[in-house]
Amino acid sequence: MRYLPISYHKPLLPNGRHPPIDWQLYGFFCSNGWPLAAHITKTRYIVDILVTMMQFMSESMVLIGEAVVMYDNLDNISFVCTVLAPNLILFEMMLRAYNIIYKRNSFRTHVEEFYKKIYIQRTWNPELFEKIRRQHLPTKYSTFTYIITLVTYVYVPISGLVKNERLLPFPIKFGFDYTVPWPRYVVFLAMSIWTGFAVVGPLIGEANMLAMQILHLNGRYSLLLQDLRKISRDSIAEHERCKDKDNMLVTQRFRCRLFEIIRRNVELNDFAKSLQEQYSFRVFVMMALSATLLCVLGFLTATTDELSTSYYCCDWEEVIFHSRDAEENKKIMKLIALAIHLNSKPFRLTGLNFSVVNYETVVSLAFC
Repeated sequence: MRYLPISYHKPLLPNGRHPPIDWQLYGFFCSNGWPLAAHITKTRYIVDILVTMMQFMSESMVLIGEAVVMYDNLDNISFVCTVLAPNLILFEMMLRAYNIIYKRNSFRTHVEEFYKKIYIQRTWNPELFEKIRRQHLPTKYSTFTYIITLVTYVYVPISGLVKNERLLPFPIKFGFDYTVPWPRYVVFLAMSIWTGFAVVGPLIGEANMLAMQILHLNGRYSLLLQDLRKISRDSIAEHERCKDKDNMLVTQRFRCRLFEIIRRNVELNDFAKSLQEQYSFRVFVMMALSATLLCVLGFLTATTDELSTSYYCCDWEEVIFHSRDAEENKKIMKLIALAIHLNSKPFRLTGLNFSVVNYETVVSLAFC
């Protein structure tokens, strides 16, 4: 993203450097969906509005043209269904794309938060980073099918020119001949190809962005669970090493560590809520199409389910066993109860709080 024009937002890592960005994320730019920088000129803002309006006009042109084709061929159900499928996909992608554009400002803050607090860098934890990279591969490989679709959008008009025909990537029809004169055909061709890229671009970019956030958030929850499971052992070991050097009780050491884990837990939960707010509507729309992506979403569900029981099973009773301070013991038990209550409702990515993404959803979509 460091190669982007200055008018676009460029997220930063905690060390101030630009993160490595997969090429798939550039699909957001095909539909003008990547957030702009926080401070842009008025002229740049006007240009952005004009581009969005032109994109809407291009997509509406294709929608109306396909509707006319279907209306004129109602007696041919097979042909109507062939045209209806891409027509519905285009309508769906318009809903998702303009929801992305509408939420660009909040998405800018969300992405900044992700790269600063959630993203796991290779230099920090190579083993976990490699595990996430492998889990992300199916989503990345699925984008090549979309690339083939983009090739057809360009191939169809080129093959038509070779045959001395003026074709468009989509079967559209109007009350006038858009193939003559030549400038009119060029305009309709440019609008059609733009529409094709505006449809495929978000499919590529959003699927990879959402999968990346889910996987890195899942990795953070996994690290939290690892630290939680050894908190009691580490606290007792530290107390044995330092009991002659300071006056801290073993319960105080345990409580300090538990406070830090709960703080991290709250931070992750806040990001999960932000993720839900960003993608709720778009997940609701994409439920019928992105079965491959939904398989990735299952990772997070399994991890957050364990948090509540893991707090109870973190061997806090061993710390109390080594403590003779009743008041400190009460404080630990209250803190454990608070942590359990904090995770009593595991994170679920839903579509407008209507459809819950879980393993059952994935299986039903994959085999329907």
